[in-house]
Amino acid sequence: MKAKTFIFIFSLFLFISCSQESAVIKEVNSKVIYEYKNKDSFPKQRLSLFIASNTDVRKFNSITIKDSNSDFCWETEDLFRFTNSDINYAGYASFVLPYGDVFSEGIYNITITTKANENLEYDYNLNYKKELLSLKAEAAVDEMKKSGAIENICIYDSENKLLFFGTKSDDFKTNRDIWLKYNNAESYNIIWILDNRSTMCILPSEKVTPGD
Repeated sequence: MKAKTFIFIFSLFLFISCSQESAVIKEVNSKVIYEYKNKDSFPKQRLSLFIASNTDVRKFNSITIKDSNSDFCWETEDLFRFTNSDINYAGYASFVLPYGDVFSEGIYNITITTKANENLEYDYNLNYKKELLSLKAEAAVDEMKKSGAIENICIYDSENKLLFFGTKSDDFKTNRDIWLKYNNAESYNIIWILDNRSTMCILPSEKVTPGD
């Protein structure tokens, strides 16, 4: 899944109030993402993290994340910025660890540096389903279902442009159902989202074939 598409999807799950006051980090929103290349592979893990602020996020220069339980630290100036319901967001969708390491649960120290060299700081508690890293796609789906995750679907055209994202309903039971709704659909992903433990599971991409 392309990063910009995921950022759009992630933004749909941000619902935070914001008042006009001095510049502060209002909230941190994150998902640990498990992404499957195929049904027989184990997932790759990455962290998507966005902060909500009451100030103009165009003034933000970089974001730094430090895991208080380890020596891992991430810093990036490659921020994606957007506004949703008059709330400003900035963040990054693909923080990763070296191969073999996993994100620890617990406190992460977040620092936003502005273009005026001011720092906004926030401590964030990361809580997610670590056990999915050792599960293949089918077992991961079973685990997400048991945990109360919501099944969603992303539908793309031949140029990988997003046609639809939302809860997977009876309208999308089969490939043909998808094609009947979007006859320019080329592929889709099923995405399981567990909000209360900040976890997202992206299943392998599948082709839309009208005859199925």
